[in-house]
Amino acid sequence: MGLDRLTGLWTETVRMYFYATTDGEGRFVFDKLPAGEFVVSVQEIAWQKSGQPMTKAFETPVTVQAGETRTVRLGGNGRAALARLSAKSFADTPPWSNALAVLRRDVSVPPMPERRDYVQDRSHLDALERWATDPGMRAKMREARTYVGEVSKDGTLRFDAVPPGRYVLDVKVFAPNGTPSPKALFGELPVLGRLRTAVSLPAEPRTKATRWNWENSIWNRFE
Repeated sequence: MGLDRLTGLWTETVRMYFYATTDGEGRFVFDKLPAGEFVVSVQEIAWQKSGQPMTKAFETPVTVQAGETRTVRLGGNGRAALARLSAKSFADTPPWSNALAVLRRDVSVPPMPERRDYVQDRSHLDALERWATDPGMRAKMREARTYVGEVSKDGTLRFDAVPPGRYVLDVKVFAPNGTPSPKALFGELPVLGRLRTAVSLPAEPRTKATRWNWENSIWNRFE
């Protein structure tokens, strides 16, 4: 489990992640937190791939006041979403067991101001402060939610406890460990293929399974 400020900016009180490990029943505790607004998330070790951004799921915002104890329950309402991945661009069956499938809410969050857009450090810091405290931007960040799916060897993809709505599906297939790569020196796993597409999960279950085809994806090939 991981916990950080809503915006994750170093200018806020918490400048680093807090971590906790669940017990046998999935319960966890973050002790002695300062007052403020945080985001709790699941960060399974198995989801993390070398050279890739941190993968989080079930992000849940929580506000803590001084002297207060809060209880957060991750997951909850939603249903299972099933799909079958197909990759005709592969000569052989893709290594689905080495795939990472992520479903993110289609929420447009204004990007963080970049240093290159400002002449002075002070101007950039002021812009970051305005961005981090903007009520509309913070409301969008509270809506953000990620779900990590299970990919079977035959390409069957399953997400659990997903509410209806619009999402962005992002699937990456990684080469097996030990595969030669230009980035092998840094321990990064080559990405054999990637699918990124907008999807909608209706309020009522469909009778036929959705089929996401890799022919419309953007491919990264390593010779």
